[in-house]
Amino acid sequence: MTGRVLDDGAQDIVERQSVKRTRSVAAALATLTLMTGGCMSIAPPEPPVMSESDPCDAGAYRQLIGVDISETGLIGGALLRIIRPGDLVTEDHRPDRANVAVDAQDRIVRAFCG
Repeated sequence: MTGRVLDDGAQDIVERQSVKRTRSVAAALATLTLMTGGCMSIAPPEPPVMSESDPCDAGAYRQLIGVDISETGLIGGALLRIIRPGDLVTEDHRPDRANVAVDAQDRIVRAFCG
């Protein structure tokens, strides 16, 4: 790591990833509660507002092109796939999933939906 401080746009992306993870956990808890027949009522989270042309919000990740992935705090998951050189990836198309491709030096080179 170079000790580089993330700008406001990059910090916003990291915060949005945290919100997405929180929403995923909340949805999982709501499902688990319903499946176990619990009396507790948890409302499912509202889905994030995305445009039709950018349903996974990849445009926000494009601001990070050229940045070392380790400096962003991004962690792959259900809605974010980090693709490194030589990684095998499935060919299923998920419009709601963002893909962030990095080069051999772990610099972000591309962000796209799918």
